[in-house]
Amino acid sequence: MIRIYVAASSGEKSRAAKAMEWIRAEPGLELAHDWVAVQASVQAAGGPSDAELPRADARRYAMEDLRKVEGARIFWLLVPETAGAWVEFGYALGRIAAIEQRTNSPAYLHQKMTA
Repeated sequence: MIRIYVAASSGEKSRAAKAMEWIRAEPGLELAHDWVAVQASVQAAGGPSDAELPRADARRYAMEDLRKVEGARIFWLLVPETAGAWVEFGYALGRIAAIEQRTNSPAYLHQKMTA
């Protein structure tokens, strides 16, 4: 199984969720971390939004995201218009040997991985 971490701005959760769904549907691929589901479960339990998270909680979630980046073979950055996901991207640059981002098209990723 090839483990993939999907990074995106938290403001683009629906876009990230679609990429994660695609990964789950592809044989041989494994999603490294579903941070969209984590955020949804926190809010469903009456927890705060991302912007309202206490600093200690935000740090804990961020560290978990980085651990999952470290465990991924592929880092897929859905290039955001805001600052979200850039921290994970920087971390991935330092931890993952090869990162290739020419397009954020699942078809392109599939072609590259099956070629």
